[in-house]
Amino acid sequence: MTGQYSAPKKSDDICGGDPNMLEDHDYMDENTCKLVAEFFSVYSSQIRMNILCALRSGPKTVSEMAEYTHSSMQNMSQHLRIMRDKGALRSEKRGQHVYYSVINMKFLYGISMIKNALLEELQNRANEISPS
Repeated sequence: MTGQYSAPKKSDDICGGDPNMLEDHDYMDENTCKLVAEFFSVYSSQIRMNILCALRSGPKTVSEMAEYTHSSMQNMSQHLRIMRDKGALRSEKRGQHVYYSVINMKFLYGISMIKNALLEELQNRANEISPS
């Protein structure tokens, strides 16, 4: 499927996207869309987003992240378990402490890309409301 774009069959693809914006390897069939949607639960909680932001600077303990997010240790542990089970985080025991880190930095790049797109669209809306 290189070179020319051919629209996927409706039954095969629900997330094909704009052929001018996506590469051939960006094609997602229904199963892949489901997998990605399930992973996106990692991003569906503000606390989990705060955890990812905290981990941008490197591995942290549960207590460090609980302090950063103003959450209880129990609540933090539940969120970290979800994120680890979904494949977003890894844990590593070092002495008495367990440190968490992001498995793949592309998960953080994705957040940045979405944030930038949201800011662009908010600016576009503001410009439409009150053009210069």
